Amino acid sequence: MVRDVRLVVNPDAGRGWAAAQASAVAEVMRTQGWTVEVCHATAGQLERLASAVDPHVLVCSLGGEGTHARVASGAYVAGALFTPLPGGRGNDLVRAVGLPRHPVAAAQRLLHVQERRIDLGDVGGAPFLGVVSIGASARANALANSSPMTGARAYHVAAARMALNARPSTYRLDLDGEVLEVCAYEVAIGLSGRYGGGMRICPQAELDDGLLDVTIITGPRSTFPRVLTNMFNGRLGSVRGVLMLRARTVHVEGEGPVFADGDRIGDLPITATVSPRALRLLA
Repeated sequence: MVRDVRLVVNPDAGRGWAAAQASAVAEVMRTQGWTVEVCHATAGQLERLASAVDPHVLVCSLGGEGTHARVASGAYVAGALFTPLPGGRGNDLVRAVGLPRHPVAAAQRLLHVQERRIDLGDVGGAPFLGVVSIGASARANALANSSPMTGARAYHVAAARMALNARPSTYRLDLDGEVLEVCAYEVAIGLSGRYGGGMRICPQAELDDGLLDVTIITGPRSTFPRVLTNMFNGRLGSVRGVLMLRARTVHVEGEGPVFADGDRIGDLPITATVSPRALRLLA
């Protein structure tokens, strides 16, 4: 049974919340019999620290969505187990895998969960586990990242602001060879399909089905209040002007920034792919 843990902490995550919780997380794991090594790392060091472990080590990521994706990618390279612990503002991956949204409570749960396999996404060389955001949600993500607000409220306020001011753009998508040109407010490519502190932009997404879920919001803008409401209740597909598709490879052309799991990775065009059941998850 795995007993060695590398706890990788992003000190910038959650406006410092992850770093503040690291000692308590490590202590509760040690009282449960784990041998814990705590590593504080900048964004550029996360993947390297996670990949430099033996396969018998459990790599725990304490941070937000971007931290989890990088640490997960490193754990995949090492062949090690991976667990996300909540340390960001939205904690959407933690929600998706069913762990508690407080890091100490999530750490306490680890003795009572089992290993399973989940998919790992890639977009332009960057790993992701949640959502690739294009259009309105990418701009909302930029607003939230610069917001002084704590918790998921930063994302909710940013989403509401973008809903009032969003403008559609033209995108050309290639989904496993099927080409689609749309004028849309947003294109989202999801693995967990969750972002922004509880919003389910791809409500049918599964972390272990080997597919990317694609949600395209074409409008009209008058439907945006329903769009935002239904992102929380899982019924987004019932809103007029929302398209939901699936593919293994998604190529998107157009103009504008692209975010993956909360971090900007560049601009269009991009290609997203999925490695089915590549990642060993303890959750």
